[in-house]
Amino acid sequence: LDKEISNLNTHNVFLVAENRDKAEASWRVLRNDDRTPPMDKKDSTDLLEPFNFYVHRASKTDPTAAPNGCDALLILVPCPTLLRNADVANLPREKALEFYRQQFDDEIVAKARKAVLKRLAAMNGNDESLK
Repeated sequence: LDKEISNLNTHNVFLVAENRDKAEASWRVLRNDDRTPPMDKKDSTDLLEPFNFYVHRASKTDPTAAPNGCDALLILVPCPTLLRNADVANLPREKALEFYRQQFDDEIVAKARKAVLKRLAAMNGNDESLK
């Protein structure tokens, strides 16, 4: 990021806390082995509403991880395991990555990114530049 989010520690876990059902629903996507790629719209809704996530702020403890006044973040969002395909193991790296990217469309990735940035903005004084 081109700014620091000083309210973050090195390791941060964001949990859905409204109620137990919503907290458990956030992890349901990790237990669903019945899907086939690409994910359909119902799967994308299950992935995004609600969800827990983890943020690692490397620059909090390692000043070389980001330029001065900036932050380096790694964000992990629960999602289904990529479906493996033995034929992909023999493909060049870029073609294999493209095969796996097709399992999550751009809309799903954009919605997850927007939700995470909205949550980070809220903890950073509703910083509009993060939304």
